[in-house]
Amino acid sequence: MVILGVETVHLAANLTELMRLRNLNTSQLSRLSGVGQPVIYRLAHGETDNPKIKTLLQVAQALGVTIDQLLGEAPLVTISPTHHTPVIALDKVRAYLKGDAVEYINEISPDTTASERSFAVTMADETMAPLIPKGATLLCDPTTQPQARRIVIVALGDEMQCLIRRLSFENTKCVLETINPAFPTLKLSVDEPYQIVATGVAVNYAL
Repeated sequence: MVILGVETVHLAANLTELMRLRNLNTSQLSRLSGVGQPVIYRLAHGETDNPKIKTLLQVAQALGVTIDQLLGEAPLVTISPTHHTPVIALDKVRAYLKGDAVEYINEISPDTTASERSFAVTMADETMAPLIPKGATLLCDPTTQPQARRIVIVALGDEMQCLIRRLSFENTKCVLETINPAFPTLKLSVDEPYQIVATGVAVNYAL
């Protein structure tokens, strides 16, 4: 399946800007998305009129945006004047989702695609760099269905410690990948306690 009538100028400009913001080159984005480097190059230079929807989805998910945002049909950052999303500590996420009172580190204006239950966390380490560098803010939505190759917050073990990882599956195992190869990937069997509590929907590099 392909998308007809794609504005290649918007796609190329948005893709180039997203790669710049995330400090990614075509080789790195290819590895993150699973899309061949020549295809990434053609998309970024406006050299294809009818990209496959599967290709766009893989690229968009690797960059943490929607297909509409990638194509320029929705803004990359849309400010909502009526709703503010709390920035909370990663170890307070489960308490926040249960409705407990937690201290906010900050508040941000979210993308309009985020629900009112959304929240944000600040990346405290380099496990997800360069896609989500240390200090970047990850907007998360507990109402968004987690899918393979999406960034998620997962609670692990008996104490339900929260981590930020990229989700994938291998046979019956849940695989929690880091982007930075210096950190280990986790493979969880069905009998290991874990819970995916939210899906990452956008990254703010300005905070």
